[in-house]
Amino acid sequence: MDDIKNSKKGNIKMGIFSTLGTDIFSELMALFHKEYPLITVRFVEDGALHLKNTLLQGELDLVVMPLPIDDEFESIPFMKGNLCLVVHQNHRLADQETVMWEDLKEESFIIFREGYQVHELIMQACKLNGFEPNVICETSQWKFIMEMVSFNQGITILPQSDLEQIDVSEGKIKVIHLNPSINWQIGIAWKKDSYLSYATRTWIDFIKTKLEGSRKDQ
Repeated sequence: MDDIKNSKKGNIKMGIFSTLGTDIFSELMALFHKEYPLITVRFVEDGALHLKNTLLQGELDLVVMPLPIDDEFESIPFMKGNLCLVVHQNHRLADQETVMWEDLKEESFIIFREGYQVHELIMQACKLNGFEPNVICETSQWKFIMEMVSFNQGITILPQSDLEQIDVSEGKIKVIHLNPSINWQIGIAWKKDSYLSYATRTWIDFIKTKLEGSRKDQ
């Protein structure tokens, strides 16, 4: 009853991982806040595994997580794309349009730490292509990874989505496609059969509507 009475108000706690970051939500948040100024969305950043557990414990309302998801969750598709190689503009591979995974055997990797989906995808892809990556740095910070590559300290592999390209405007870096390509997909998930507040349901419906509109325009 209280939820219905205060249908235009509310607070939402949403987990996202650093490989995604809050930038993708900036425009969505601006439009949402204009329409629902009394609903607050708070983002909590962490690795996908920890966020999943936090959602199960009821400490978060929604979580962005890799698809497909486990049976205890419901979800809506949010974003898909491929992993891409990111190198300094003076790197030996910088002029290539596509790079084979095996060409990275001797490279120094700067990647997201264990517990992040992209970490697992990189390790699996390297193993399938016959080598173990030389990881010189693991972190949870997208910006730090990009800075290290811009200083030509190593290479990285990051997800590039169908909605947003990797931003290379602030560094001397290039984004290159990998072969074979590694697909990834994420969704926005919540606990199955759990109560969703009006604010949370409104946020989910708003995202679905905007994503459908964006893809029709592409």
